[in-house]
Amino acid sequence: MDIYCQKCDEPWDVCYVGHDMDEEGEKGDAERFKRGEGCPSCKWGKDAPKEQSLRGETMSMLNDLLGDDIDGMASFMDDMDYIGAFPE
Repeated sequence: MDIYCQKCDEPWDVCYVGHDMDEEGEKGDAERFKRGEGCPSCKWGKDAPKEQSLRGETMSMLNDLLGDDIDGMASFMDDMDYIGAFPE
């Protein structure tokens, strides 16, 4: 299951964010991602769209509600994708 960058909507596997992001990138990248600062794909928000999408807003809300529960975020986002809540 995936969680998404709050800035650019890039999907990231929950296991990668939870375990491997810091090992392959710089120390603290996973925490930056979880705080909503962006991801390596959007150069930590520098290349992200100016306006946050519905998917990004949902991830921001989940971050506020669930904190470090990235499994819960991934499950919720999977359910939202299943019902077609996000426009492509």
